[in-house]
Amino acid sequence: MAEATTEGAVSGSGEYTLVLHTLPAGILVPNVSPFVLKLETYMRMAGINYTIDTKKPFGVKGKTPWITFNGQDVDDSELIIAFLNKTLNKNLWGDTTKEEKAIAHSMRILLENHLLLGLAAWRFGDGINTIDKILPISGIKLWAMKMTLGRRVKNALYSQGFGRFSPEEQMTMTKKDFSAISDYLGGKNYFMGNEFTEIDATVFGVVAQFLYGSPGSPYEKLIEDDYSNLKSYCERMKAEFWKDWDSVLHK
Repeated sequence: MAEATTEGAVSGSGEYTLVLHTLPAGILVPNVSPFVLKLETYMRMAGINYTIDTKKPFGVKGKTPWITFNGQDVDDSELIIAFLNKTLNKNLWGDTTKEEKAIAHSMRILLENHLLLGLAAWRFGDGINTIDKILPISGIKLWAMKMTLGRRVKNALYSQGFGRFSPEEQMTMTKKDFSAISDYLGGKNYFMGNEFTEIDATVFGVVAQFLYGSPGSPYEKLIEDDYSNLKSYCERMKAEFWKDWDSVLHK
């Protein structure tokens, strides 16, 4: 286990023990899983102490991340956030209204259940040979990931329906998602306004994967060229909550 280094972004009373079980640090992003990056960003936003364990990245549901909080295991990033909110009395919603929370919930579903399909399709499709550029893996492990996980992701995308479309059609659908997110963000500092809220952890966790963790992808260029407000947003989030970004990357 390694202590999370956050240059003051994480603080707390030390009255609890929280272990974040996750994949090893990425080469270009602190973690190649958008759900891990989302959860870790949330914990930094909420001022929650945590340590990192990479020996057992997958929980009983076969998903990453999962946590152990004072000996209790909790899976799934959204369930973990709800658990920590209740257990540690955290509320990052500020003065947002019910209607605004409904919009945020809908945007989270769009981000996690549709936009991420475009990322998965590219990483395990045209971008399959860039895996070693984002994750410190080589040799037989790299080959096995490409063969086994690649096949599993492609089958899952096909069963879901997204994998039945051509790369061009997938790009069109993903671009519509980006447009919706960019239009709603507009010129605001954070997704719901000038103060950060819980949804920002999700937005950053997902969009950062396209911007920083997809080298050579059409989405990287798309954000650069067409959605500059999303790039500026990610840079603000990095500056606010990931001052140690470069130091936590895999070297």
